[in-house]
Amino acid sequence: MSKWLLKSIGLIISIVAFFSPEAAGRFAFQLFARAPGPKPESEKEARVIREAGPRIRKAERVRLLLSDGAIVAAYDFGVRDEVSCRGKVLVVHGYRSRTEHMLPIIEALVAHDFHVIAIDMPGHGRSPSRRSHLVNAAEAIDAAWRQFDGFDVFIGHSFGAAAIVSVASGTVSTVPARRPYKLITIASPTRLRTIFDWFAEETGMRGAVRKAFEGEVMTLSGRPLDDYDAARGMAQIRSEVLVMHAPDDKEVPFSCAEALAATGPHVRLKPVPGYGHRRILAAPPVIEGILDFLGVRDFGDADAQLALIAKMDFGLVDKARTSA
Repeated sequence: MSKWLLKSIGLIISIVAFFSPEAAGRFAFQLFARAPGPKPESEKEARVIREAGPRIRKAERVRLLLSDGAIVAAYDFGVRDEVSCRGKVLVVHGYRSRTEHMLPIIEALVAHDFHVIAIDMPGHGRSPSRRSHLVNAAEAIDAAWRQFDGFDVFIGHSFGAAAIVSVASGTVSTVPARRPYKLITIASPTRLRTIFDWFAEETGMRGAVRKAFEGEVMTLSGRPLDDYDAARGMAQIRSEVLVMHAPDDKEVPFSCAEALAATGPHVRLKPVPGYGHRRILAAPPVIEGILDFLGVRDFGDADAQLALIAKMDFGLVDKARTSA
């Protein structure tokens, strides 16, 4: 959000607060959790999505229904050979993103005999919803788990990474813990409070309004805001975990990766310098790191594939933001 928009939102919140601080806090949360919608942010991104169409259409699309009636689009990319299948993988994109942006990872996995499922989170891609927050993201992951009879591996980017950790650790009280054998996080934030604090400060929320704003998390999920800490959740997971993050990430600081890696010996940290927050999804070191972590020792023709990925333009432009 632009500074101008945040200040305008703050003015509206202050007007509502004059009559009811509690109503102002609820209104602020509704704005905060508003889904970004499927519209591309630029013509470049729109072109990338159009060009990815034939590749997305290779997957079987499945509609998942959430408890609030929202529909989540899931994509079953299948497996080349059931006999030689290495495992079933769920791939989850980040905020203001969609499955198309995860294609470099998806296609590398399919090429190495993994059965890949991906989802568009609520309010993203082909999953229509007016709200986007950690709880309905976790519910979408749980719906995919039930539909596809579990997964061996979770892979998530940014907000999607925080969501897979919350599901694996059982942090969201409305969703049972779903624990695959391995997790891979890419550019994951840790503390949800950091983003709440940023929004509250930028819109000028104070006192009772801010308390009501943060209290909506308890109302929605049955747990207070400070419970939503990916590092705390990671400490409860005993699956093997690979954490990948670019030290030059301008959206989510590298310190988040260090916090995740410090939670125990089950977590391995792989810095990926020079790829920022979004371009990291098409980075050859990330593809190689994923395949190696999942036991693919002989990449075969992967070198040529990785070279091709490195040259492709997936519209993954980094944008500096003051949230973490």
